[in-house]
Amino acid sequence: AFFDACCAHSTDACKPWRQANTSDPRSADACRVRGFLCDASGAVTQMSLSFYGLECELSDALIAAWAPALATTTRLFLGGNVGLTAPQVSGGGAGALEALFLAAPAMTHFHAEGKGSFGDGGASDTITDAVCAAVPTTLASLKLEGAGLVGEVPRDCFFARAADVRSVNLAGNALRGAVPSVPATLASLKLDQLVISHNAFNGTIPDAYATKAPHLVVFDVSENRLEGGVPGFGGRSNQPGLFSFSAGGNALTGAVPSTLFGEEAEHLDTLNVTDNRLTGALPADALAGARARVVSLALNAFTGAVPSSGASSKLIFASLARNSLTGDALPANVQTAPSLRYLYLEGNLLTGTLPSVTNSQIDLAKFKSLSRLNLAGNALSGSVPMDHQHLLMWKTWGSSSLPHLYDVSDNALTGPAPEWMARHRYRSDASFDIAGNAFECPIPIALQYLDLACVDPDASSDGPSDLPLRPDGGNGNGTTPGFPSSELVDLGEGDGGGSDGGDAGISRAARSALAAFGGTLFLSLVVARVVSGHLARRREAERRRAMAELEMTQAEFDALGAWATAEDIDWERDRRFGDGGEGGQGGEYGPK
Repeated sequence: AFFDACCAHSTDACKPWRQANTSDPRSADACRVRGFLCDASGAVTQMSLSFYGLECELSDALIAAWAPALATTTRLFLGGNVGLTAPQVSGGGAGALEALFLAAPAMTHFHAEGKGSFGDGGASDTITDAVCAAVPTTLASLKLEGAGLVGEVPRDCFFARAADVRSVNLAGNALRGAVPSVPATLASLKLDQLVISHNAFNGTIPDAYATKAPHLVVFDVSENRLEGGVPGFGGRSNQPGLFSFSAGGNALTGAVPSTLFGEEAEHLDTLNVTDNRLTGALPADALAGARARVVSLALNAFTGAVPSSGASSKLIFASLARNSLTGDALPANVQTAPSLRYLYLEGNLLTGTLPSVTNSQIDLAKFKSLSRLNLAGNALSGSVPMDHQHLLMWKTWGSSSLPHLYDVSDNALTGPAPEWMARHRYRSDASFDIAGNAFECPIPIALQYLDLACVDPDASSDGPSDLPLRPDGGNGNGTTPGFPSSELVDLGEGDGGGSDGGDAGISRAARSALAAFGGTLFLSLVVARVVSGHLARRREAERRRAMAELEMTQAEFDALGAWATAEDIDWERDRRFGDGGEGGQGGEYGPK
């Protein structure tokens, strides 16, 4: 009956079942179907129907017909079946869950994740008191991630009936209300995994999950609407096996317990509390957990310094962005973390300089694995070290989904703008941003396309990068902008101070008129020079770009003539390689 109802619609459905008896799948021995298990008496104990292509409604009639097999089943896996649905009436999802639980009283594992199988299109609670009362007392693992569940979960639902449950995953549904709680009468849980992320749970995180779950390995309540503090999870004496703690995307307040950092979190792989309202200073060893790979503390209100006491050799991802951290942005432990690939410190109040990263042999000695660095929006000073061009991000390919990144924009960096970055202008797998700093004028031609502002190093005066240096090297104190009064022609005094008296000098009005005319003329010359220089630089940059794309030698480039345009070079490319110049594509970083 189950095969006829759920598999007959397509020959592609239930293939393992069909393969067990190709001539008549309906009469196939269930004990010979791949994914099924039977006991010594031939009774089915496991039915693995995940991704079977089932297409049917979990009606009372179907579950009743299926009941003889369900009665002995301990493991039932139904995930990934798009066409498997609850009856599309209000309460249909709750009814299907209740009927399945009642039909399989010995069930230890029930997995039906994905595809919204228990969504009935209504607003009624999917997990009702009746569903909770039907939960098998033997249940150890419940996975209903993305199963279309809605509404509130009754208090103490799972743990009141199944005290030995080890894993509960209700992520990616539309559940709301309080987080499922633990009965006060229960001294200890065997729970090792609770995942209820991406729902709409509110209220606080129950303390019981920190105090009554000594075997906890994974705890994930991220992307809900939770408030209050973070209970004392982790710790070597409390939850020594805690591997992953995620509570990002809520409205939690207060400090993060010290038991989630450093030596106290000796097995913690992932700590994610991003995007909350957490406060306080981070402990110095926050990055030093023995097995810490991911530490994500961004978008909070943490204060104090970047943790500077050690860093895990396994640390790959560290994000402390958009807090209120002060002091040195890149302490030594961060620079030398051997596995660190992703470092996000943007949007803080950090100071210090960018360190040199190579040794005397030009080998990387710091940031050996770094592929994404974001320090934007701080107060870093000094220059961009020349040897940053040897960072791994510039030497390896990134991906389109997560390109390499070097962002030091909006700081107080000085010195020459790093011209070497221009060679990465056309890379689609890497990006950089150095705008909003105080680099020296003039900006190198190769970086003109960035429209960077610059500072005259002699006069400490800001101006756009395409303005020429002023004749006096400063801001000028005369009446003409950028022109020194000492270099104006001495026209004598109009008040009679000259040797021939007042008639021999030029009147003050005439002198003012001449000065104004000279200023206007000079300003016109400046504008002409700016425009001419800017166009020349653009023309040269385009010529160089076309030369690089064509992979021309310098001699071939010079042979085209000093006045050859980018279009002339493009024409030469087409002449060499045909339409579109496909033979010259790729360049330094593209496929050959």
